[in-house]
Amino acid sequence: MDVKAEIERLFRQSKEIEVWLKAHWNSSDVVAIREMKRRMMEVLDEIKLILDTNEIKEL
Repeated sequence: MDVKAEIERLFRQSKEIEVWLKAHWNSSDVVAIREMKRRMMEVLDEIKLILDTNEIKEL
């Protein structure tokens, strides 16, 4: 696994989700907002898992 590329991909994904959430935060589509917040937490968990492993030494 290319750790640096994977972290960059996850950060890009988190930025896309953040932009979406900011655009829709006051919307009435609560289900979609919850889903995007859940996806964001999954992305952050993946990043944390990668950083918690010793694979970060590859950077």
